[in-house]
Amino acid sequence: GGVTFYDVAYPGNAVGGLGAGTGSVRYGEEARISSSVLVGKSLKTWNVYLRRVGTSSGSVTAVVRRGSDDLVVATFNETIAASGLPTSFAERTFTLTSPYVIQSGDRILVQYGGSGRVEMSAWTTDQVDGSNTRRVRYTGSSYIGANASDIAGSMSSGTGSGDTTPPVQVTGLAVTPA
Repeated sequence: GGVTFYDVAYPGNAVGGLGAGTGSVRYGEEARISSSVLVGKSLKTWNVYLRRVGTSSGSVTAVVRRGSDDLVVATFNETIAASGLPTSFAERTFTLTSPYVIQSGDRILVQYGGSGRVEMSAWTTDQVDGSNTRRVRYTGSSYIGANASDIAGSMSSGTGSGDTTPPVQVTGLAVTPA
C-alpha cells in the first residue's frame, strides 16, 4: 500500500556529496514554497541511492527539518553504516514510524557524520515541478538550493509493498446444515 507522490528516475545525471572535504553534511529535497508537489503529502517512506567513496566510516541518517528554524520535525528510523555501503549506487530506504505531513519550507535530508565521503544520485535538471521543489545541500552554515534539480528516488505515504505474507491454511472446518 501507500501512494507515491515523489518519483524521480534513477540513475540521475549528477552526484551529490556528503562528508569530509565536500562542504556538505546534509543533502536532500526541499518543499521550497507552498505550491511544491510535496506540501500536504503524508511522508512515510523515502528511497534514495547511496554509495561510499573509499574507506568511508560514519553514520548516514535522514531527517525532516523545518525551513524557518532548521528544527528537526521528523527522524527516520534507519541508521546506515557508511562502511557497509557499496561503491556503486544502491537503493536504500528510510522509514518514519508515523507518517509526517510535509509543510511548506520543509527539507527532507540525508545527513552524514564521519570520515570520507558518501554520495547520492541526483539530477541537474528538473524532474518534478520546477523551482517549487528543489535539491538542497547544507554548507555547514546555510543551505544552497539548485532550483531546477532533484534527488533521484521516491517518497511515499506507505511502505510501497504492504503485507505479502499469506494467511495460514484453515483446517478442521465442517459444514453443518441449518
